[in-house]
Amino acid sequence: LDYAMNKLFFGKSLGQHMHESSMLSSANMEKGRMRVIQVQEVIYNDAIASVSGLSIAFLLLWWTSVFAGVVVSCLFLSVVAWSLYLNRQVMIHCLPIDREYRAYSRYRAERWDHVERVKVNGKETEEVGDMNQRFSSLLESERQFWKWYDSMKSIRGLINSCGVILIVAYAVY
Repeated sequence: LDYAMNKLFFGKSLGQHMHESSMLSSANMEKGRMRVIQVQEVIYNDAIASVSGLSIAFLLLWWTSVFAGVVVSCLFLSVVAWSLYLNRQVMIHCLPIDREYRAYSRYRAERWDHVERVKVNGKETEEVGDMNQRFSSLLESERQFWKWYDSMKSIRGLINSCGVILIVAYAVY
């Protein structure tokens, strides 16, 4: 972890360090490092026991009822496939939106830092209008993606509910 952090930190250009000095501070780097360590501890302490318990329960389910084992296996594969698909879509669509948000924030910060130029040129109304249009466009593209994402999560939930109902109906039968 330390090697990767040092490599990434020193791999940034001088311009990036000067421009993003508040984000690339040692305090922020240490916060990120501690969060990664916390995730590692959760994986080591909790995840291994949870996966072991679930594996034993899954094997016992297959041993008790092959039908229930098949349905749960299909549900599990469905959840994994949907999760991978949705996570990929988040990466594909949200990374460009995030880049645009950062570019917008840099633009706004530059304008705020150099407000005297805007005022001297009488561009206050234009700047406010441009920033509002740019931000509204970003917000709308993000909103459209998350509406789509929520609809996909609903479909995934419906499929999972059908599987659970199938298992319950089989158990009642």
